[in-house]
Amino acid sequence: MSVWPRVILRRIYHFSLLIWLAANRRVTNAMRHYQKTRFDDNGFVENYNGDKDYHTLLLALVIVGIFAGSVISFAYESARAACNVDTDAPSNSSHLPLSEIYPVNKVRSGLVAFDSLTKGNLDNWTVYGSAVAREAPYRYFENSTGLYLGIRAANSGQWAGIFAKTPSTNAYLFHALLTLPYATISNNVFNTGLYVQTTYNGLVNYVTCVAIVSQSGYYWSVVLATGSQDGAEHFTTLWADHSSNQPLTRECTIITNGENYLKVYLDGVSVYSNSTLELTMPAPFYAFVEVQTTTSSKMRFGAYADYYATLNNDIRLMNAPRSGIVQIIDSSTGNQIANGTVGWDGTARFDVGMYRMPINNALINIYDSSARDLIASGTTKLWGGDVYSVASGQSNEDLKCITVPNLDPM
Repeated sequence: MSVWPRVILRRIYHFSLLIWLAANRRVTNAMRHYQKTRFDDNGFVENYNGDKDYHTLLLALVIVGIFAGSVISFAYESARAACNVDTDAPSNSSHLPLSEIYPVNKVRSGLVAFDSLTKGNLDNWTVYGSAVAREAPYRYFENSTGLYLGIRAANSGQWAGIFAKTPSTNAYLFHALLTLPYATISNNVFNTGLYVQTTYNGLVNYVTCVAIVSQSGYYWSVVLATGSQDGAEHFTTLWADHSSNQPLTRECTIITNGENYLKVYLDGVSVYSNSTLELTMPAPFYAFVEVQTTTSSKMRFGAYADYYATLNNDIRLMNAPRSGIVQIIDSSTGNQIANGTVGWDGTARFDVGMYRMPINNALINIYDSSARDLIASGTTKLWGGDVYSVASGQSNEDLKCITVPNLDPM
């Protein structure tokens, strides 16, 4: 039997059964009580057998159930057919026919913003900072090697800074390549960093991945700052590495929901992770890169490249075979990115926040539960927050019908 008749009959049967059970449980007692007595036209009680009316009512209810079941089944299957989704889709089966390898298609991109910072312009950035009000000299420019921000304090010992800021964003993951050009400086302090700050009510509450240099050397740090509309007032160092021979150029990735969760990677290695913080920096956010200094003897620069922001650090796979084995590989290097098992609901999730994105040649392979037979496969440019679906004969237009889950809280 084809899928359509089988599904329709199944739904009609189930709906009719529900009506029958409801009738027997709720109507039977009332009808049987009613059939015992009946008043005639003169107000006298006479014997009455309502079995005929009782069974007629039950029959009518069953007919209504069949009709309603047919209508509901037709509407439901028509909607699914419009999206070209088979009732016996891969997510409902652990064993799929091996005569065809199903495609894996992207149904939502997790990319929010990307800027290599090598285009020679800052069209999507706002440049500002305390240097403007304090009349401290500053410079900024962008060329084929990156964005450069330069700052010199107006007075020695007085902080001045200049930053490039993004528009407000609902992204949860932020990345930039940071370069500190100096292992030491002759006097005072200079720093450069990637910042994620709340847009709420003008508060200067933020987290930063920052490199700090002075006469004694340099170190990398993760700092939480809270304050008011006038500026940051309280600073908490969450992590710092003062060891020697650290790189002067490092990839920084900040992942946060602004409420309780913060994770920071340096060069793909997790240096800080906490899900019980009180960050008080609700989304949406600004992301910015900034240099600050207290030295007035010389203008000093920080360099930046490869900025991107994504919805989060996970990728999600939908409509996959239950208990299927998923392997994600960077096909350009052969390195495994992630692997795991599909859940009972046909979904799987993988953390890719530690990788530099995009992963241009990510190969997603889905095998049966024995990990022997390839069921579905697809190659993609992978970003954090991407959602993919195993599709059987679905076109790009059909894929628009797939309901994509909302961004999950961290």
